[in-house]
Formats: sequence, structure tokens, C-alpha cells
Amino acid sequence: MKILQALPQHKKLAIITWARIFAICSQLLLSVILFKGKSNYIYSFVFPIAIILFLLLLSIVVTLYRMRLPSPLEERELVAQICIDLLLFTLWEEFNFHGEILSVSFYLPGVAMAFAILSNKNIAFIVIYSAILFYISSKLTLLNHLEITHRPKSIEYYAPWVSFLMSTFIIIFFIKKMNDVSIEYNNDLIRSKEYQKQSDIIFSFGLQAASSAHDISKPISTAVLALEEIKLFKPGERSGKEFDEYLNLALEQAKECTKKLANMSFSLGFNEFENEEAINLCLWLDGVFGSFKLKCNKNIIYKLPNACVYIKNAGILHTIIVNLLENANSAIPSDNGFIQCGCKIENGNAIISITDNGCGIPNDLINLLGKKPVKSTTSGYGIGLMLTFSNAVRIGAKIKLYSDYTGTTATIRVRLL
Repeated sequence: MKILQALPQHKKLAIITWARIFAICSQLLLSVILFKGKSNYIYSFVFPIAIILFLLLLSIVVTLYRMRLPSPLEERELVAQICIDLLLFTLWEEFNFHGEILSVSFYLPGVAMAFAILSNKNIAFIVIYSAILFYISSKLTLLNHLEITHRPKSIEYYAPWVSFLMSTFIIIFFIKKMNDVSIEYNNDLIRSKEYQKQSDIIFSFGLQAASSAHDISKPISTAVLALEEIKLFKPGERSGKEFDEYLNLALEQAKECTKKLANMSFSLGFNEFENEEAINLCLWLDGVFGSFKLKCNKNIIYKLPNACVYIKNAGILHTIIVNLLENANSAIPSDNGFIQCGCKIENGNAIISITDNGCGIPNDLINLLGKKPVKSTTSGYGIGLMLTFSNAVRIGAKIKLYSDYTGTTATIRVRLL
């Protein structure tokens, strides 16, 4: 079954593949039932049906090969595959004793899949294409078997069309409902994973804060006691050996507190995530960008390569990406703003890009951002970018900013494992 397990960018193709396999098995079973007990006529129909079955299986093989290619799947490929299947199934039905038993079941999966995964333009095309095929098939069947050429308004004439339209609309309705539920469930899953990650980070904050508070409580208490003793000395007694000992003790404990606080500020945030296990970068980025898109409800476009590459320090990298996304989100206009994200693999590195169509960054400021506090024309002093650049240095990543008056692009170069 591994050959049918598609990568994320080929999920639509995998759905169609399974539906086609099921449809082939169903139609094959129908043919076996029809041919049972009619051995006198079987040889005149088996050969053309065998050819159609071979073409369908060949199409499945081509699909499986396509699922192994790294290039993204275009919608016109899906449309072409659905059209080919509908045509072959129509021919197959006609060869079941020339449509002696009229069936519309093989049209419905094609229409349903089109409604679930294609754009409105292609949905309309598939529906019209299915109706034309069904009209031709039913016309031939009615002329050959029902002999109603002089009774075009009889019940037998309209019954297949009523069945086709009713079945199509019923399946479209339920597919729409299932598709909406699936999308909502997927969004909830992305949100829950994001909340779980944030919960883990907050828990890490709490543990480190509690540990640091415990570490500095003893030196602070010692320094306070030493200062209390110093306070008891009279002005004329504040130059002796005992006074100097208390003073040195207070200074040493104060330095110890400063050292522990410095260590705390350096490691606070994602220290526990720095040695985490390697993760698949492209799958992880898909979740990060998708989660932020749901959160900000803006036009965010992202395209990721079909590559199985791994990184570490995803916790820190997550903070870097989200900070840059927040900056881009605050820069774009509210009416027609967009953020375009991407990733490419180059010489053992992953280059993650975030582009917005905001007002851009002045040339005299762009080289200073992330290195020192800078007062921008909007608000803030660039402290968030300074922390972002600092986190990038910690994991060996590099951030570069490019800007003009039509927007800003931030790139993050990360070393792959």
C-alpha cells in the first residue's frame, strides 16, 4: 500500500486514485453479474471490455508514476483524469450488452470529486461533460432496447435523466457537507497543534523561571543579611576588617545573582527545544504558515517544495518565522494586502522567504534593523527584530532583509541535516 501513500502536495491525486480503483472493481463486478448465465454472447463483449479495463489500469499506473514526481500537481491534470475515466466507463457500460442495463453510478464519483476538489469553472465543465456522455449513452440505449423513437415524452424516456440529476444533486450535497466538515476538522487540528506547542513553550518558561527564582533566592538572602549587618555599623566603624568582609560578601552575592539572571535571560524561551529531534522542514512549514493564516485571517500565499529535508531547533525557528510574519502582517494594507511565503533548497541549506506588499523599509534603516535599536516611521524601535536576529545566530541561521517601495522580503537561511 505504500505506493498509494501520496505526499501532501499529491493528496488530491491519491483521493482520485482510490475512487477510480473502487469504481473499476464495482463496474467489473457488474459485468460479471451481467455475463453470468449468458455464455452464448460472452465472447462478443469480453474483448472490448478487456481493452477498456486495460486502458483504465494503464491510467492508474500513469497516476502512480505521477505521484512519485516532485513537481506540484496542476488542476488541469485532475480534470483530464476525471474526463478520461468518465469516457472509458461510458464505453464499458455500452459494452455490457449494449447498455441493456442502464446505470449512472459511474458518473457520480467523477462529479462528486470534481465538486470537492476543483474550482467552479472546472466543476461546471465536468458536469456538462458528464451530461453529454450520459445523453449519448442513454440515447443509444433507448433507441436499441426501449424502442421509443416515436414516444419521446414517455416515462421510460425521462426516467434515466431524473435518476441522473437527482443522484448527482444528492451526492453533491453530501460531498459538500463532508468537505466542509473535513476542512473544519483539519483547521481545528492545526490550531490544537499550535496551542499545544505554545503550551509546551509556556510550561518551559514556568520551569525555567521557577528554577532561576530558586537559584537566586539564597544569594539574595545572604546579600540582604550582609547589608543588614553593615547597616548596624556606626559611621566611625565602617573601615575595619569585619566591615570589609560583610561588604565583600554582599558584593559577591549580588554578582552571583546578576550572573544567574544573565544565564536565565540567555536561555529563557526555547532552551529545552534546542536539542529536539529532527523534523521534516516542508511538512512543518506547511503547519506554521497554515496556522498563521488562520490566526490573522489575511491573504497569505505559500508554496513549498516536494523535498524530504530535516532540521533541528524548530522551536527557535518558529519564533523567528512568526515574528517576521507579524511584522509583514502589520505592514500590509488592510484592503488588498498579501503575504507570500516560500522555501527552496540550495546547497544543503533551506532558504525560507516571507514577502509582503507593504510600504517597504527606507534604505537608511534596512541595514540597521536587527543590529541596533532603530526608531521607525511607524512605531517601535526594532527590539523584536533584534531578538529575532539574535535567535537566528543561536541556531546558526542567517536573516537578510530586502525592500523597496512595493514591499519587503525577509529570507532565513537554515542549514539542513
